[in-house]
Amino acid sequence: MASPAPAPHTLADFALAAEQALDAATWAYFNGGAGDEATLHANAAAWQALPCGRAYCSRWPAGTRA
Repeated sequence: MASPAPAPHTLADFALAAEQALDAATWAYFNGGAGDEATLHANAAAWQALPCGRAYCSRWPAGTRA
């Protein structure tokens, strides 16, 4: 029996979990950007600006998972 995957901690961890959970077309929609990808960059910057830093914030409400 395989061990469960570790909980995601970083934005890249959440992206990998989403990519593995979604079909290819849905993942492409969420992961893609248009034009200069300003929203993708803004989302990454917002994630890194969280009070908990770059790691998953253990103070988030229970059930907040990928």
